[in-house]
Amino acid sequence: MNPEDFSRTDLIEALSPVLAAVGSLFFGALWFASLLLRRWAQRFDVAISVFGFLVATASLWFAFQCMGAIFSLATSWSLPVIAVIGALAAEAVLWIYALEKSLVSKKRGRFLLALRLGAL
Repeated sequence: MNPEDFSRTDLIEALSPVLAAVGSLFFGALWFASLLLRRWAQRFDVAISVFGFLVATASLWFAFQCMGAIFSLATSWSLPVIAVIGALAAEAVLWIYALEKSLVSKKRGRFLLALRLGAL
């Protein structure tokens, strides 16, 4: 028997799994839109990156709410902290891709991006 108590205080019980999944998909689509917006609005790259970080955090938080309603999330870490770390990791992967884009060919750069996002 596991002596640790893994009851979650950061799950919202009133939020249904379907609504949490819709929220995750909505904010995930906003994050993807921020990726597309970065191509055209390079002048506002930092503001768009901050916006992308915030909506990626929201998307992950809603995904954790959905998973927590179905599965037992056995971690001692707070779910918002895990969502922030995941969003920072996704934005770091995109920043590395932008840096490498000028160093390697386009095909190899996309391959590296796919590998990094797959590892994430």
